[in-house]
Formats: sequence, C-alpha cells, structure tokens
Amino acid sequence: MKHIEAQGFMTALVYDGQITIQVDMSERVATRQLAKAGQLQAALQEHHRRRLVPDQSVPSIADTDHEMMQSYTD
Repeated sequence: MKHIEAQGFMTALVYDGQITIQVDMSERVATRQLAKAGQLQAALQEHHRRRLVPDQSVPSIADTDHEMMQSYTD
C-alpha cells in the first residue's frame, strides 16, 4: 500500500498500480486497524519462524505467543 486518503466519512487505501479501495471508516480508524493487522501479521510470522527453527534459549512458543496476542489486544 502506498498511502491512505481521507475522503469525507470514507477512507481510500491506495496501492501500487493505481488500485484504490474505499472503506467505510474514518482515516483514524483505518490507520488503527492497519496497525493492528500489521502487529498480528508480525506475530504470526514470528510464530511460524520459531516453529521451523526451534531454539532452546528462547521462551516457549506458547508463552511468547500469549504475550504477543495480549499486546495486540491491549
């Protein structure tokens, strides 16, 4: 995504290649939802990375996942 634009009560999500998606939410709400989605994506990627390469020096997956999801929901 290149950027977002406020358009009255709606928000446009502008992607590469001139693709634009209008969503029925304010720019502030859209920005917050995108940030939360990014946090969730990062947590899932970290979870999958740890499952592929176990390391005994890091906390257990369940403990770390619980901490990440708690942080996301806060």
